[in-house]
Amino acid sequence: SNSGSVTIRFYANDTTGNIGYTDVIIYKDIDVPSSQLIFTPYSGTIAVITSTIFTLTANDGLGSGVSVIRYKINDSSWIDYTDGFDLSGYAIGYYNISYYAIDNVGNIENVNSILVELVEIPSPPPEIPGFDLIFMLVVIGVSLIISIRKRKNNS
Repeated sequence: SNSGSVTIRFYANDTTGNIGYTDVIIYKDIDVPSSQLIFTPYSGTIAVITSTIFTLTANDGLGSGVSVIRYKINDSSWIDYTDGFDLSGYAIGYYNISYYAIDNVGNIENVNSILVELVEIPSPPPEIPGFDLIFMLVVIGVSLIISIRKRKNNS
């Protein structure tokens, strides 16, 4: 029926009619683990950049525990998850990340998938090379003050 503790009682008797028994408690695990892909989108809900880190977690509840989490990007081979991964080395475009978990008794989760869009980071607006904006404003301000004082002195 469900996962949980099951008690099995073993009986033995001998030829003189003595009867003995012992109980063995085992844990029945028929529930599949549940995995989750965690990442922080660059924008919206699916846009990511090459440095976005993808993390996989899995939980088997009160089951036997998670044995392995596997993932793949598009049609690649399945990869055993060990640590966060990113899409560096991939071209701009859409990617399907699929993943699933297996518990210690072999229960296999159905494959989960998410579509992400790898986007380019927009270039920052052009700056005046070699000059800090605040420095430039201070220079302009001081120049204006000097110019105004010279005009007052000449009048």
